[in-house]
Amino acid sequence: MKLPYWGESISPTAIRCKECGVIYTSNVPKYCETCLKRGEEAIRKSLPLAQTLVDAVKAHAHKNYEKDGWDYVVESYEDKEIWEEIAGCKTPEKAIKKMHGIVSMLDDRRKDIEATAY
Repeated sequence: MKLPYWGESISPTAIRCKECGVIYTSNVPKYCETCLKRGEEAIRKSLPLAQTLVDAVKAHAHKNYEKDGWDYVVESYEDKEIWEEIAGCKTPEKAIKKMHGIVSMLDDRRKDIEATAY
């Protein structure tokens, strides 16, 4: 039996999930099904907050389109990508601040490139 990355062998024919402890003896899935269900449930519960934070970042980006690289968010980021960047933030203010750190760095790089162009 091939050992998946998430499992540990407890016998020649059984694998236990390192995270949740579920034991599989046959038909070992690519991912632990129990952990996947828990993860999907956690994502579903966090969606209202996630969308609120993403919407706040997008609104700020539109309002500040010409400043500090916020045009990158408007032109290049999808909601999922914004969420990946601001994951862990609990308030719109923190999400905007975290995203600002990313886009201002991109903006600085753009300015450096423009300064060296002929």
